[in-house]
Amino acid sequence: MKHIYKGILKNDHIDWNKQKPPKDKSLYITATVMEKKMDNKERGKQMAKVLEKLATSNPFNKIDASQWQHKIRKDHSMPKQKVR
Repeated sequence: MKHIYKGILKNDHIDWNKQKPPKDKSLYITATVMEKKMDNKERGKQMAKVLEKLATSNPFNKIDASQWQHKIRKDHSMPKQKVR
């Protein structure tokens, strides 16, 4: 059975967060290194760069918006209401 335990690797040992794995069992540990979190300013710069690239690539230039809307839109009948 697979369980996930979170901890921080410090030198040659792991400081476990809240829940610790059992001590009397063999363990197979897979480490996932968490990347440094970006601050909002850096994240904003990267997001602006990606959005600028998307805007210059003009990904929707081959789509006729009017035809697309006509194809997608379907008129639905109104639900029947009981007349009193």
